Amino acid sequence: MLGELLRTASAGLPYLSLSLLLTLVLELFAAAVLGVRGRRDILLIAGANILTNPPVAMAACLLGETVRLPKIIIHLPFEAFAVIVEWLIYRKFGERIAEPLAFALLSNVFSYFMGRVILTIVSV
Repeated sequence: MLGELLRTASAGLPYLSLSLLLTLVLELFAAAVLGVRGRRDILLIAGANILTNPPVAMAACLLGETVRLPKIIIHLPFEAFAVIVEWLIYRKFGERIAEPLAFALLSNVFSYFMGRVILTIVSV
């Protein structure tokens, strides 16, 4: 069981790397659009996503291999976890992120759906 889990995880490494890269690009783009300008806030957003994306993507990838449900149903609880963790980080350490919860929610929704669109286009 553990060996199979590790093989599945290592096979998903390219997906996880692409997921992190897309998340960083899209969420930093969302930050720019939403008016986040400070260097420290930009680094905080990148760091929060480096912290939350790998476990969320890994858990969703592994669960997706074992449960036959629509991807959005599998991802939703994990994305909610990411929003909560990022909100707490932005609230505690953000300097000029005016509405940390709204920012965490909007940037995650944007990056999730745009990432899905990009991955769909790339995989065609």
